[in-house]
Amino acid sequence: MKQPIFSILLVFLLLTLSLTACADDTIILRPGPDDLTESQLRETAARFFAVKCGFSKESLLEARMKIILQQSTRLRQREDGKKVYEPAGDAEWLIHVQSFPGENGQHPGFHLLRLSRAGDLLSWSAHGGEHQEDQPDMMAQGSPATPLPTDALKEDVLRKAGEDLLAMYGVTVTDSLRLEAAFITHELFNDGRVPVWLVDVYEGDVWLYKGVYGHDGLLMSLVPASQDCLSYLTPRENFFHAVFGDDQMDKTVEAGFGYLPEEEIIAWLRQIAQPYEDWLKEHPYDLHAQDIQALMTRYADQLE
Repeated sequence: MKQPIFSILLVFLLLTLSLTACADDTIILRPGPDDLTESQLRETAARFFAVKCGFSKESLLEARMKIILQQSTRLRQREDGKKVYEPAGDAEWLIHVQSFPGENGQHPGFHLLRLSRAGDLLSWSAHGGEHQEDQPDMMAQGSPATPLPTDALKEDVLRKAGEDLLAMYGVTVTDSLRLEAAFITHELFNDGRVPVWLVDVYEGDVWLYKGVYGHDGLLMSLVPASQDCLSYLTPRENFFHAVFGDDQMDKTVEAGFGYLPEEEIIAWLRQIAQPYEDWLKEHPYDLHAQDIQALMTRYADQLE
């Protein structure tokens, strides 16, 4: 699977081009008489994202959409030495839904649909996740993780999911419902750096709801199974913001690149060492941990 950030940046670049413009490795095609029409493509996108985002198709048909037909190319050198672009792969549709109904016409996330020229689904993006299939089973795709002592327990997450189902959807957990939970890392959640709890709710073999909870058991998303997760990011745990002051955060970068005098780095590390060690006991997923630990290892002799 492509990295979501790279794909989104590529799409933004393409969407700024005119219908006759040419990029280094992509050309924008003019649709022909046998191609899908704009109204057909708008209908497809509205129907798709109505399910993924919980809006009516009728309201989404009024959304602003950018629709282009593109084809990848490659640069080839001919026998006479001249370099020419030639098609590489099949043409595909990109549909970027740029506005949504609701307050101020806003809906969180980037909404993109990639279709084959014939209209078959290739991939889609919404709310920070990029998928290669309509309803991905992220519980099966993720890598199992082992909960730390500071992480929520499985039974607590399942109990919380039952409470949230009742509060949000009026659904009472009975013997007919089956709740499954798994603690995983997945490249779409926190770039695979922080694990999450996934919860699937079934009635018989029918998948009804899917939930995402942070490693600490806090709700991130709970939606019908056909919808997309509302969030792929847990709130970041930041030692400097919570304990030591945001003005000290940049010193990690400055010290790492050697922009500060060594004596200033050592004095600073001595100042934060114990508070940071205490912080990590309760917040082991702080994304600054690796950088700070590397600095403490580098200056271990001076810190003794």
